[in-house]
Amino acid sequence: MVLFLFKQPQNYFGYINVYGKLVIATKYKAVGYFLNGLVWVKNADGIVDLIDNSGKMVIEAKFLAAK
Repeated sequence: MVLFLFKQPQNYFGYINVYGKLVIATKYKAVGYFLNGLVWVKNADGIVDLIDNSGKMVIEAKFLAAK
């Protein structure tokens, strides 16, 4: 599944599919790019999660940074 990163005026990021449908909600302060089906996302508290391309958390938020 191909997802595109987008940013709302409130400075939160999310992902949409090729049809413009919201796939991962715009609730992240910062995000990375997908690699092997995973992406790092920084939540409103500034903690980093790893999520899959459906938005499901794969590794729980407990990191300050990820690469």
